[in-house]
Amino acid sequence: MKGLERDGRNYPQTKIHAQASGRHSIPDPSADNPEPPPGAPMQQLPADIRDIVCPDPGEVWVKWDWSNIETWLLAELAQDAPLLTAREAGWDTPVINYCDMFGVLYPPNLANPHTSPECAEWRAAIGWAGKDDVRRVFAKRGVYRTHYRGDTRRAGDIPGASKLGLNAGRVSQALSRYLASHPAIVEFWRSSDAEVRATGLTRTFLGRPRRLLGSGDARFREGTNHRLQGGVADILNRTLIALKDALPAIRVVWTAHDAGVLGMPAGDLAENMPVIRRIVGRMWIIGGREVTFPADYKIIKETTHE
Repeated sequence: MKGLERDGRNYPQTKIHAQASGRHSIPDPSADNPEPPPGAPMQQLPADIRDIVCPDPGEVWVKWDWSNIETWLLAELAQDAPLLTAREAGWDTPVINYCDMFGVLYPPNLANPHTSPECAEWRAAIGWAGKDDVRRVFAKRGVYRTHYRGDTRRAGDIPGASKLGLNAGRVSQALSRYLASHPAIVEFWRSSDAEVRATGLTRTFLGRPRRLLGSGDARFREGTNHRLQGGVADILNRTLIALKDALPAIRVVWTAHDAGVLGMPAGDLAENMPVIRRIVGRMWIIGGREVTFPADYKIIKETTHE
């Protein structure tokens, strides 16, 4: 990689006021680095070459990822019964969403429809190809965009739509059927819109405000989106502060939306991990309810490149 500092290390910039949601922006892996272009965020480094950025000798990184946290935060804010039930039961929500969108019968095992023996007949009947089935990918991406109130006029460009032969009209109908199964989400939008209309403000569940200066539908979308993206950013930022207070010797390597990476001496890993798990998985109060967001963890060690 060109443009590395003389000691062979990257020194990205961390900007804390660059995004309205409160997320960190981490551009410029090196100040004079033309590849990626100046301003390119570290979070967009392609997954297949991500190991070119690795710990120093004698150091390890701990990465955590709150899987699907924005969906679960929306479920809590809206008190959406189907999503809350699916989360509690560990069901595969993209499969359920696909079935709701297209009127397909649910598989017998909603937690593992891809390989469980009791779902063999269901898989054979519809030619289901497992977790990477294009219908599951389409449902996952389509619902994610719907939760952020994406423009239905662009619904036809959702990944998987063209492979399924779906034009924008049919995609819009499918997403409308999804929302019909989740009326609490629609009511959450109405409530948020009313607050934006009356005050010009929106707030995360932790109370951080954002003044909305736009107009029309875009203003209302920003209102609900801040409550999701901003809420997750609040969780991440407060988690980072708590981690640094508890473990002063660690350093933040980078953050990526709903994930964080911490660096530390390899010898400190065993002692630090219980503290990291406790803080990352701690409880939050949302609407008077106690909520936790479990995380997946990965240990990243030094990678040697010839």
